[in-house]
Amino acid sequence: MLPKITELVFNETITQTEQPVVPGKSFLFDFETGEFVFSNGKMIEITGKEALKQWIHKTILTARQRFVVYMDNPDHGIRAEDLIGTNYPADFINKSMENELKGALLVNQEINSLTNFSAVKSEGKLSVSFTVNSIYDTFPEEVTISG
Repeated sequence: MLPKITELVFNETITQTEQPVVPGKSFLFDFETGEFVFSNGKMIEITGKEALKQWIHKTILTARQRFVVYMDNPDHGIRAEDLIGTNYPADFINKSMENELKGALLVNQEINSLTNFSAVKSEGKLSVSFTVNSIYDTFPEEVTISG
């Protein structure tokens, strides 16, 4: 017979400490061909700013909550398809994309802030441009999302 436990008491205090920023490492991906880039039979490794830029591009091109591979992280990616096929005013689209990008990208500790947003709809595509202030430096970024 098991004893009846009415109350658990823990004397330890668990505190969450800030995790250090660990620069990402990845392998170079060609978004136009949809293939990893190889040199001498090996994938080309990228780190630092280049890995961050690739992560940004991949995150923007990932539709949120669409792919099973991201079930553990349902907030990965953005919602942009709803804006591409509509007649919403340009200001609404611009502000919506700013909110989407901030929500999706500022989770990365290598990014300090995002500014200078612009979203332009054209021929079933949405081109977004913005400035990334990262731990590496400040750089412009532009990604075109197809509908």
